[in-house]
Amino acid sequence: MAATSDLQPFLSQKPIVLIVEDRLTKFYLLDAWGPDEQYFNILVAGGKATVQGMVEELRRHGHSNVFGLVDRDFGTSNAARWSGQNGPPEILRPDFHEIENVLLDSQALEGCDLNSQRDNRTAVEMEQVAQAEAAKQP
Repeated sequence: MAATSDLQPFLSQKPIVLIVEDRLTKFYLLDAWGPDEQYFNILVAGGKATVQGMVEELRRHGHSNVFGLVDRDFGTSNAARWSGQNGPPEILRPDFHEIENVLLDSQALEGCDLNSQRDNRTAVEMEQVAQAEAAKQP
């Protein structure tokens, strides 16, 4: 019997498969990309080691459209290579410590499409909301 995979539909639905660590990252990227999310099928792996293992295994079996995105944590970013002549690295590590840190950058959030389409808040307003929400946390 030929080997089959339950992943096959996920690997061929959209041009790019991106495997991420957690659901927060997936939902953040879907919101941030807006209409461009149509090009990505984002799968949640549950952790950095699983992302790396899935990407390595799928690429070994010929799926060159599969990439992973992991938190930089305390490692080194490879963001400068994402637009390189040889294509992006298989595992993408951004400049920031964790994807959640992007949510703390009010300057970046002020200029994003999602803010423009919804509330159109200034960076100062977003910082005030963030501080008020943080004050509620234990």
